[in-house]
Amino acid sequence: GGGSGGGGAAVSVGAVTITSEGVKVIWTAPITTDTVAQITMPEAAAEATGVTSIDFGVGQTTYGAWVSAKAVESVSALPSSARNALPAEVKVNKVIEITKSLVLKEDKLVDPKISFNVEKTWLTTEGVTKNEIALYRFVSTEWVQLDTEVVSEDDTSVSYKAKTPGFSYFAMGAKTGEATAEEPAAGEEPVAGEQPAAGDGTTTTTSAAAEEAAGMPSWLWWALGIAVVGVLVYFLTKKK
Repeated sequence: GGGSGGGGAAVSVGAVTITSEGVKVIWTAPITTDTVAQITMPEAAAEATGVTSIDFGVGQTTYGAWVSAKAVESVSALPSSARNALPAEVKVNKVIEITKSLVLKEDKLVDPKISFNVEKTWLTTEGVTKNEIALYRFVSTEWVQLDTEVVSEDDTSVSYKAKTPGFSYFAMGAKTGEATAEEPAAGEEPVAGEQPAAGDGTTTTTSAAAEEAAGMPSWLWWALGIAVVGVLVYFLTKKK
């Protein structure tokens, strides 16, 4: 069920507890900085959670570490803070909870990764493509989309790997909408440092008028001035 590999000597696993919801792995030997601790999920746990493996390194030798990964029955079974924060546009495949011992300090975890599968029947039913799938992590008050990549696929499922800075509640899902950049409301000034878009009608018209006025010959300005004075004198004389 659980073990480790890569980087150095194997880390002995003291106990692996398997349930219908997931698995808990306890390391009896210390996890050192030259190893990558890895949990390979047993078949039943992988089916329940969607997770196939979890691996991470440590920034300092760690004793008495354990990690637990289990399925959350549904979004409605999440704590209210996590449930209410989940964006409505995210179509959720599975929800899981990964917890760890206190000795595994989050700021000492090195390059944690979670590998998981999504069934192709689910992708077809929900009308999403394999490249729209991402792993989301609940942090404090929001769900953060993690860097997720397609690793492989077979006839029945697609395999993914996601990088995560730590452990928490996770949701495998597809985002159906794309974020769009906010535009200033009508009448608002552009943000400092920004220039009006090329082709802006107002900017172009003003510029053209200024150039035209600047290009008028000086004799025409004198003629206009004399004409204005003449009109004023005429009206003043007529008034008297």
